[in-house]
Amino acid sequence: MVQDERIFNAMREMCNTKLPHNNEQRVWQIADIPSLLREARYDELDARYNQALTESFTSREAEKRYFLAWTQMCNHFYDMDALVDAGPQGLALIKAWQHARPRSTHAWLAEAQYWNHRAWLYRSYGWAEDTTAAMWVCAGACNERMVIAALNAIDCEPRQWMVALLTSTNTAVFGQPAWLVEFLEGKDFSGQPLMQMLAKYHQDSPQEMEAMMAFSGLTLEDTVCPTLPRPSLLPDCEGDAGEAYWLSVCLTIFPRAFYALDEYIPFHMPRWGGSHESIREFLASTTCAHLCAAEREHLELLIWWDNNRDLRIKEVEYPPEREVLIAKAEEIAQRAHSQSSRHHALGWLLTCYNDLGDLDALWRTIQRAVTDNFKLSHYYTVYALKFALHDFPDTWWIYNFLRQNAHQNEFNAAKLYCGYFQHAGLFGFEKNEAQGNAALDSLSALEYNYNWQSVIKDFDWLELPEHFVLMGELGMQRNLPSAFNLLAIEYNNPDNNSLLPYDPVTALSYFQRAAEILHQQVAQQESNPYRLVINSGYHAYKSDLKDIHTNIALGYERLAKEETYAGMRSVYEKNLLDNLYQATQFGSENAWRSFLLNIHTVKDLTLAHSYLNLLQEEGDNGTAEAMVTLSRLYGNKLDKKLFDMKTSARWAYFFITLFPEHELFTELSDLHFDTLAKRCRFAWHTSKIEDSELPDINVRYE
Repeated sequence: MVQDERIFNAMREMCNTKLPHNNEQRVWQIADIPSLLREARYDELDARYNQALTESFTSREAEKRYFLAWTQMCNHFYDMDALVDAGPQGLALIKAWQHARPRSTHAWLAEAQYWNHRAWLYRSYGWAEDTTAAMWVCAGACNERMVIAALNAIDCEPRQWMVALLTSTNTAVFGQPAWLVEFLEGKDFSGQPLMQMLAKYHQDSPQEMEAMMAFSGLTLEDTVCPTLPRPSLLPDCEGDAGEAYWLSVCLTIFPRAFYALDEYIPFHMPRWGGSHESIREFLASTTCAHLCAAEREHLELLIWWDNNRDLRIKEVEYPPEREVLIAKAEEIAQRAHSQSSRHHALGWLLTCYNDLGDLDALWRTIQRAVTDNFKLSHYYTVYALKFALHDFPDTWWIYNFLRQNAHQNEFNAAKLYCGYFQHAGLFGFEKNEAQGNAALDSLSALEYNYNWQSVIKDFDWLELPEHFVLMGELGMQRNLPSAFNLLAIEYNNPDNNSLLPYDPVTALSYFQRAAEILHQQVAQQESNPYRLVINSGYHAYKSDLKDIHTNIALGYERLAKEETYAGMRSVYEKNLLDNLYQATQFGSENAWRSFLLNIHTVKDLTLAHSYLNLLQEEGDNGTAEAMVTLSRLYGNKLDKKLFDMKTSARWAYFFITLFPEHELFTELSDLHFDTLAKRCRFAWHTSKIEDSELPDINVRYE
């Protein structure tokens, strides 16, 4: 009841009061590292982070602040993110810091984290099955560079627990460099070769490796080991300098650490080759004896999260088991001490209630998530707006919710809504076109195309159709293909329920502009055959081009049917076939079937004849649509060049023999089967065809 009352009071305040929000400025854990480095304010950087390191030993809040400044694990906004995203330019800024302050532990920590994060980017994060051999080699090289930076960071500052933790995590994923054990056991590696796999792979495939190395700033100049410090803090490794070794270093420096354990445990889950039982044993060991009850609860709940994060409630068939799962998640969401644990449960419950179609529970969970400052994805942001428009109309709720949810949220829907509503002066946002446009401009790059598409489409679902068109126009002003495409679909719809008047010419021009933008992007991508795997942002160029070219084809088909002038109709027919063919090049099987069938519908016989070789090849390979089209073409009495009823019957025979139940049989009915005379003629022409003459259907249908 206390929880319900707290949520009720929070919702009431959001409805009744325009709350102060400051989501224009980025909030840094400690400092804006990129800006300070560009201004060469090295002393200020060192002072801030040295103080934060000292404070990290004094309280959990200070420890958390220092930890979140440096780790990228489930932490989209950490102090290094922009520097890592800048690639070699970011690395150059770090190197300038080291050059100016060679004994700065945080200059070396920054390099360690840079290589740590770049290694993960080479690995493709959770999609490692798509990672190429060259990417793995580069990730391994980044790992070596990270270890070198870590040794320097600890040598500069023996209290540097964070770099030991980062190294522990990195070795759990990428292993330990081959030379590290010998180095820690006393061998001098100065002048010895490093990153040997990188050098070998570069020798075998220089073009690929140069492209891969350029993403991070890896260079063959670093394949010789520099003189490395051997911090006295580091013990002998006894043959293993892996994850456990570096965790022990971290805990030697900081015996009462909590966030080090929070990062360590997830890499011992079954998905990483560990087990829940080993984690429970670890939590019961003396290593964790210093933890308070709330901290121990959080680490134990990581096992619950691992068990349930990928579980969809409909996979659980037994209703009582479902109830137990939901009750446990509800208990965690309401009572867990750690916000992170509550957020895990809230995320799971949102998916659960959405899958079950329980809208009341979904809305209740959204309200609890908002109260606990859980950042909603685009999908649940729109649901929140839908519910609020019904339950909290004419209040400040939407304004307060969007302002809160837009602030440092890796999902961009809320920020787009804020920009648009400020531009239009809606839902409590004071009308200011300049500020609204600035917010929209900040998300106008092509990588945000999908976000714009979702927001534009959702205005219709939110029963705000007039804003669908206005947001689409703002997107077109920013050259976003999704905006052109969505408005084109509306212009291309002859039904009365369209949001825009039927105008196929405008629709085609918008479709073509969307296709032009995406073709440029595809060409740019394909100009570099060696690319990293992109698992975030918009990258569905080819899938969207498939749909856009299909829609362009439909537009030309309609224009061709309406056109009376033969010359113009021929142009439309060619464009129809060209765009269906384009759609097939981007993976549309339906477009390929439609392409083959539409060849016999064109009135320009010269155009139809130009595809005969392709049709013949497809027909010989057992493609149903090709056989039907060949039968229609050879059966066209108006085609003086091609007309041959025997050949037409032959292709029809092949089709009905191989596909006796196919729906396309009706396409041949008026040609061969709708009268007794035609059926007799068909039987006469096909009576001597041997089974051995049939196309080999297994070539295409296996």
